[in-house]
Amino acid sequence: MQVLGQTDPAIQQQRTHTASEMQSSYRPMENLPLQGGTGDGPVVISMPEHPKDYIVWSLATLYYGNPFCLGLLAFYFSVKSRDRKMVGDVAGAKSYGSTACCINGWALALIILFIIAAIIIVAVTVPAIMNQIESMSSSDKYSFSG
Repeated sequence: MQVLGQTDPAIQQQRTHTASEMQSSYRPMENLPLQGGTGDGPVVISMPEHPKDYIVWSLATLYYGNPFCLGLLAFYFSVKSRDRKMVGDVAGAKSYGSTACCINGWALALIILFIIAAIIIVAVTVPAIMNQIESMSSSDKYSFSG
């Protein structure tokens, strides 16, 4: 007859053996190097680079300059590039993005040329107009004294 609280030595040994197996199975493994390396080096994960679509530049070209509707054309190619990027066609997105960048570059060059031409025209015509007004006011041909 067993007294409450006392257990059979065989059962006690089995419980100890099972507990030690469980404890050894949860021990962390040794730091073993992977594929013969040191094991503590940095892990480099290459992320795919998303192609640029130049949508902001295209919007600025469309809003501020838009010479010969190049801003609208650049915006069209930027949207096409973004659509291709969302679908997963990286090559198509790069192609459309490159076209949008090229068109934006040409539009920017034309905008700069237009601004330079406008400055030159104003710088040349304003003094000529001022000289004309000055010569007209100094002549007695239009005087009303009489």
